[in-house]
Amino acid sequence: MKQTIDDLNQPVFWQHAWEKARKSSKTEKRKIRDNKEVMEFWNRFAPKYEKRHSPGNVDHRVQGVLDMFLQQQILNGETAVLDIGCGPGTHALPLAEICKSVTALDGAGEMCLELEKKVKEKNIGNIKVLHRMWEDVDIKKENMLKKFDLVLASMTTAVCDYETLDKMNQASRNNCCLIFWAQNSSNQARKELWKILFQEEDPGYGAASVIYPFNLLFSLGYYPEMRYIDSEWTYKEPVDEAIESLCRSFWLFTEITPYIKETITSYVQEKAENNIFSQKTKARLGVVTWSVNAG
Repeated sequence: MKQTIDDLNQPVFWQHAWEKARKSSKTEKRKIRDNKEVMEFWNRFAPKYEKRHSPGNVDHRVQGVLDMFLQQQILNGETAVLDIGCGPGTHALPLAEICKSVTALDGAGEMCLELEKKVKEKNIGNIKVLHRMWEDVDIKKENMLKKFDLVLASMTTAVCDYETLDKMNQASRNNCCLIFWAQNSSNQARKELWKILFQEEDPGYGAASVIYPFNLLFSLGYYPEMRYIDSEWTYKEPVDEAIESLCRSFWLFTEITPYIKETITSYVQEKAENNIFSQKTKARLGVVTWSVNAG
C-alpha cells in the first residue's frame, strides 16, 4: 500500500518502521547467535566491558548526559531512577551520587555481579541491582507501575520496539530517557577486519537509528526532546587480550575457525606497537528525553 504524509503522524507507521529497520539491518542479518547465546556473550564479556567502561573511559559521555539531566531539572536529591540495561554501572554509579535511589536492571548476570562488587566495595546504600530481562518484567505485578521519576535506557537492546518502549512509560511517573545511535559509530579495527573477513563494508553497531523511537514517541503525543553527544575514546590492551576480545566480538557473526583466528591475530600483531593494540572509536549518540505527562 502506498504511504501518505498522514501516515507519518500515526504511531503504527513508526512502530512498523522501527521493527522493519531492526529486522532488516545488515548487522542483525549477519548475526548467527540467538538471544540466549547473545546473553552468554555479554556474560563472558562483562569483566572486559567493565574495564572499558570504568571512570576515565566514559567520563565525558556520562557527564554530558548528567549535565543535560540537571539542566532540564530532571534530577535532584529525591529522584528515584530505573536504569535499564545498566551493565557494570556506567550510569547507575554516578546517578547514585545525585539521586535518592537507583534500581539497576540487566539481563546479563555477570554484568550485575560486576556492579554488585562495586556497590559493596564503595559501600553504596542506594543502588538496588536486579538480574532481569526487561522484556520479562511485569510492571504491575512487580510493583513498578509509576514508581520511578526517571527511567533510563542507554545503548541497550532491551528497548527495541513499541512494547519495551511503552513499558518505560508505564514505569515512570515523570521522565524517561533513551540513548541510542544517531549515526553509525566508527571503529577502525572492526571496520577493516569486517572487510577482510566478510568481503563487505562494516554495517556498524546500531540495528536501527534513534529516529524511530523518537518519531514514535512524537506520534504518541509525548513531545520528546533530542540532543546529540559526540564521543571519542581509545582503548588499549596487550596483543593477546586484543586478539581474544576481537575473536569474542566476531563470534556473534561467524564461527571462530582457525582461519578466522589467524586472520585476526595477524591483523592485531601488525597494528600493535610495543605489544599494545589500540582501538579508537568515534560515535554520535542521540539522547532523547520526554515527560510521560506531556500528552
